[in-house]
Amino acid sequence: MYDIVIFGCGSASEKLSRSLNENINILCYLDNNRSMWGKKFNNKLVCNPSEIRNIEYDYIVIASQFNNDIFTQLINYKVSQEKILEYINFINNKHNYFEYKMNLFENDINNYEALVTGISYFVSGINGDILKHRGINFAFDSQDLYYDYHIAKYLFENYNTNIKYTIIGLSYYTFQYDLSLSSMKDNVKLYYPKLKKSHNIQWDTYDYDRILINNIIADKILKKSDDGNYLIDSRIIPLTQKNEDFDLLGKRQAELDCNKNYPITVLENKKIFKEYLSLLYKNNIKPIVVVCPVSKYYSKYFSNRIKDEFLEIMYEVRKEYKFQYIDYFESALFDDSMFYDVSHLTFEAGKKFTQILNDEIEW
Repeated sequence: MYDIVIFGCGSASEKLSRSLNENINILCYLDNNRSMWGKKFNNKLVCNPSEIRNIEYDYIVIASQFNNDIFTQLINYKVSQEKILEYINFINNKHNYFEYKMNLFENDINNYEALVTGISYFVSGINGDILKHRGINFAFDSQDLYYDYHIAKYLFENYNTNIKYTIIGLSYYTFQYDLSLSSMKDNVKLYYPKLKKSHNIQWDTYDYDRILINNIIADKILKKSDDGNYLIDSRIIPLTQKNEDFDLLGKRQAELDCNKNYPITVLENKKIFKEYLSLLYKNNIKPIVVVCPVSKYYSKYFSNRIKDEFLEIMYEVRKEYKFQYIDYFESALFDDSMFYDVSHLTFEAGKKFTQILNDEIEW
């Protein structure tokens, strides 16, 4: 039996808990959100992360999108690196979804007429298989406009495609966001082997000791099938099946996403956006810019400053480039059962949104 501590109380933590084997005992959870301290999550106490120094445990598992920041935080608390499992990094190393999508694309290249790029909202938000013109979805968690552009550029420069339409999935904070400068910068490793692009960080190698440690710990605490494969439970649970304060979660997530004021990043992303549009025009591809629906708990707390900045950029760029713009951010067509958290559609709701786009897009 292994005693573990889990760092994070979000959706990644919920998925982790369903993937743990029977040989573990969860002592408690840690979270950097002060409002969680002293409360229960999955019937376990949530503690101040600094308490890790007073807890006897075998392993600590990071289950958060802010993996890199938390890893550094734990090292600063004198936690041994050999006791830390970086759950999301482990999953990404076992299953490089970018490479997986590249294989799908290469094996059926002639049957794709649409390309979808974007951040996490579009992973579940658009189903390429039911687009009016079949699409390949290259949206990924934490992806930014830089990688949207370079994925498209790589595809068009290295393959003879039948792509006629590109859906550029954006969020209102897109222009304020740079993956390589964010706490999710570890995701750069998903793209680097193929694209050889690391943007604003040096990324020639990765800390392979961390990968080895992740594998060693995962072997001990995660479920496995008889043939030795990990049984990772990545089911999406709709809000209606959760017992949480959604208004508080929406406020917290909106404030987190809007806590950005990076004018240099905005300028760079405006340039990248224009380069992306130019690339599409050069290849005779119609651009469609889409903003995904979010829940009412999230939209009502979203920053007007960030939203207005985004809309001003759309207005400015459309003076120079022609593209269709479709915005469902505050749509009332999607109820709580259609979101798995306060800002992401379920895959089933994504089918509904895709059908809406089929009607909205000027094919």
